[in-house]
This record gives sequence, C-alpha cells and structure tokens, in this order.
Amino acid sequence: MRFGLRTRLFATSMLPVIAVAIGLDLFFIMRTQKEVENEALNELDRLSKAIAVGLERNKARETTEASRFVKEVALSSGLRVTLIAPDGLVLADSEVPDDKWSKMDNQRFRPEVMEALSKGFGSSVRYSDTLSAPLIHVARVVEAQDGAVVLRLAMRATRLGERKASIHKIVLSFTFVSLAVIALGLFTFGSMFTRRIIEMQHAAERMAQGDFGARLEESGPRELLGLAVAMNRMAKSCLETFNRLHADQRLLRTMVQAMTEGVMVTDAHGNVVLCNKAMKDILGLDEDVEGRPIVDLLRSPEMLDAFSRAQEGLQTEKEFSLAYPTNRQILVNATRLHESGGVVMVVHDTTTIHRLHKMRRDFVANVSHELRNPIATIQAAAETLKDVVRGDDPDVKLAIETLLRQTGRVSSLINDLLNLAKLDSGEHGLRPQEVLLREVLANVLECFTAPASERKITLQVVVEPEDITAFCDPTGLATIVSNLLDNAVKYCRDGDSVLVKAFRDKDGNVVVEVSDTGPGIEAQHLPRIFERFYRVDKGRSRDLGGTGLGLSIVKHTAEAMGGNVLVQSTPGKGTRFQVTLPALKSEPPRQ
Repeated sequence: MRFGLRTRLFATSMLPVIAVAIGLDLFFIMRTQKEVENEALNELDRLSKAIAVGLERNKARETTEASRFVKEVALSSGLRVTLIAPDGLVLADSEVPDDKWSKMDNQRFRPEVMEALSKGFGSSVRYSDTLSAPLIHVARVVEAQDGAVVLRLAMRATRLGERKASIHKIVLSFTFVSLAVIALGLFTFGSMFTRRIIEMQHAAERMAQGDFGARLEESGPRELLGLAVAMNRMAKSCLETFNRLHADQRLLRTMVQAMTEGVMVTDAHGNVVLCNKAMKDILGLDEDVEGRPIVDLLRSPEMLDAFSRAQEGLQTEKEFSLAYPTNRQILVNATRLHESGGVVMVVHDTTTIHRLHKMRRDFVANVSHELRNPIATIQAAAETLKDVVRGDDPDVKLAIETLLRQTGRVSSLINDLLNLAKLDSGEHGLRPQEVLLREVLANVLECFTAPASERKITLQVVVEPEDITAFCDPTGLATIVSNLLDNAVKYCRDGDSVLVKAFRDKDGNVVVEVSDTGPGIEAQHLPRIFERFYRVDKGRSRDLGGTGLGLSIVKHTAEAMGGNVLVQSTPGKGTRFQVTLPALKSEPPRQ
C-alpha cells in the first residue's frame, strides 16, 4: 500500500512527538514515584521513632498486650503495624486476626527486616501478597520490656498512584495539544507542498505528451522554486530541440523526396517508415505504402534477397534487371540500421547508363570491325611495297617502315578493342575448364624467349607443385600471362630478370604471379593502371608499340573467369602482378 506525501510527512512528524511524550511520561512518573517514596519514608521514619518510644514501655511477646498496642497505633496513624521477632516470626499484625499470626510467612528475609537487623533501620517499597497492594515499609529494632523486636510500619502507596495519574493527565494533555498544533501546521504546509508537486507532475505529463509550452509558476520554497526554474528551462530547451529536429526532419524528407534515386526505410519489424516518389515509380507502388510490410511490396526475388541479407547485418549491393512493373536495370544497396534494427534500401536506376554503355560497346565493336579490313589491306599493301620497291633511297625505306609499324600498331589496337568489347558484353567465348598450368605457362614463355635474350633479360618459370591445375580458360590464361610478360619485357632494363610463378594460397586458390626487377611504378599511378588507355610513361609506351589496353584486358579476363588481379610495385626495385584464379569449379558468388 502506497501512502501520499502528506500522509508520510504527518507520520514522520508525529512519531517524534509521540516518542517525546512517552519519554516525558516515564521520566515524570519515575521522578514522582521517587519523591513520593522519599516523602513516605521520611514520614514513616518519624512515626517509627515516636511509636518505638511507646513500645519500649510495653511487652511485645504477650499476645494481648501486643495486639492492643498494634491496633491502637494503627487506628491512630492509619498505618499497618507489625511486630517481628529477630528470628522472623510475626508477634503481632494490625491487619491480621490474632489467631492467624502464627500462620504468617517468616519475615526474616524481607528486605526491610534484613536491613533493620543489620543496621538498626531498614526500608523498602514492594508488593504485599497479604494485602494484595503495593506498600512502603520501614523497619526499626526496638528494645521492648521483654526483649528486642522489629517494629515495621507499612503505608499503602495511594498517593503514588494519584501523582502518577496526575502526571499522565498532564503529559496526555501536552501530547494532544502538540499533535493538534503540528497537525494543523503540517496540513497547511503539506497542502501547499503537495499542490506544487501535483502542478509539477501535470506539467511533466504535458511535456511527455509533446506540449513543451507548459510552464510552472516560479514561487514557493527555495527547493521547489529551484525545481520549477529547472523544469521551465528544460521545457524551453526541449521545445527548441524539438523544433530543430522537426525542421531537420522536414528538410530530410524534402531532400529524400527530391532524390532521383529510390529510397525506402523500414523498422525492425520490416514495416515501411519512409518511401520516396522515385522508389514508388521504380517499383510501381501506390501512394500509401508507409506502415505496410516490405515483403508485401517487393515483387522481385533479388530485392527480397537483398533485404533479407541486410536484416542479417550483411551490406548488400546487387545489380539486375527489374522486369516488373517496368523493364529497368537497377542497382540496389541495402544496409542494416544498427541502432533501430531497420533496413535502408537505395535503388539506382542504371537503365540509361547501361544503354549508353551498350551503345559505346556496340560503337567500338562496329568501328573496330569495320576498320579491321581496311587496316589489314593497308598493311598488306605496305608489305608489298617493301618487297617491290628496289633502291637505296632512305626516305622511301623510312616511309615504308613507318607505314608498316603504324598499321601494325593500329591493327593491335583494333584487336584489343574488339577483345574488350567482347569481355564487356559477356560474349567473350571463354570456357573455363581444369587446366594444367605448367603447359600453358611454358608455351607463353616460349614466345618471349627471343626478345628477352636480345636484351639479356632472364626469364624463369616456377610451378609448385608441377601438377597444379586451375579452373580457367586456357586461351584466357595465355592472354593474361602474355600481356603481363609483354609489359615486363618491354619496360625492364637490360640484364633484369622476370619470374613467372604459380602456387596455391592459404585459401586453396591458384595464384599466377609475374614479377620483375625493372624500374617499377610510382605509387600515384597504381590505382589507375588498369584503366583503358592509361599509360605511366606515354612517350615510351608509344615508342614500344603499346596500346594502353593490355592491363585492362588482363583485369577483365581474370574477372570473367571468376578471379581477380592485384599489383605491388616499388620504384627502382620492380613490380609484381598476382592473378588469383579458382582451383575448382564453383557457383557464382552472391552479390
């Protein structure tokens, strides 16, 4: 059971008052009891001295005379009078009939009797079983005519009870008055205090519901005033923050809606919380999609797969054709929002880009194909002129040789462009199979033995183990190694060395490595050397007959066979190309 603040304040304030009242009551009762006992003992001491004088003239052991004496004294003083022999036997008692004195308990070990026998006078306050009442006793040893006896006087503690009752009344009156005053003060203070707290509670509830315009009156005790000021300041700060966030949210929604890319955001349960117009156009959705499950909106298995992988925490990028509702080529990026557990999907419409790439590939392929025959004719005519023309005219020879060299370069360029166009379009004709690397590498190396020997360049092949195989197209592998060896032999210095090495990496894939000790490549060129027509040294590349497409063909051919290519180079020390190929046939990797 929960109690209110006012009840708790009242209870915590009343408990000390009640405790003080009880303490005062006990203190005054004990003090009063002590005072009454002292007064009674003093009076009994005085009376015992006077009675002792009369007892000294009487005989205490004669029943008749003793009985008469105790009864006369009791009648005149209102006290209980008892005569006790030194051995504890009762000789006479004013409150007990004469015939029952002998049957009374032995008084030898009563506190006052023991004290009187040892000191001549004794006193005690105790309960009397005979009279069933508390009594104040004094005892004195008196020499009667027939021997020493103990004179004991007893007084009922009536005044003690009266004084206790009086003290009780005073303490209770004080307690009730104090409680009434405190209760009135607490009620007034508690009502004001709780009213202010209730106002603060209502203001906090309004703020929790979004009403940051709620304000509290800045008044009251210092603590409540400080709390009210702090809550007003917090409400103002929250209002400013809310307005800023609301403005940012509107700006963000406006930006998202204005984006040409499709954007869709879901919560942790897969329900759509944001979807812009571009996404609705791409997916052919109606206007009202927010709040609906995304699985009910996506009709493409590829998009559903991307969403599922993103929910698992895997960032996914997939490009595919979206046949329904519109025939588009799209690129989907899906990422999990770790804080909310939702997923954000961004869709790029790459239809136009793919169309332009296709037009470019078709143009290059068509132009290259159309130029192939005229260039071949010109080259044949130049070779014919070289055989037909006789004489020692150096200008004619230089012209014919230049014509042959340039037509050969153009022919190589056209062949490279056609090969790249086939790789781009997917019509490369590569048929991966299990290939014994040692044979392919030996055949390719044989083609470069002569030009390498002319410049004293050392060629070496290392295959570990010798029966290592890779799952690739043998012609494609030969194209890759030929281009890499061609560059190595062209750009190496006289006396350098070139090493072709094949081995397995730690993942079981096959690596074909072509390294040389040539001049190397500067670091700023490495990210771009696989671009088409990119040359590190343009002048020297043209002089050596390079087309600028060799490394691009290497990269595209390796990727078409499920591999990749990496390069490492240190200027002045050489370059290393590593082509990684699958060892066995495998399924296409998930994107």
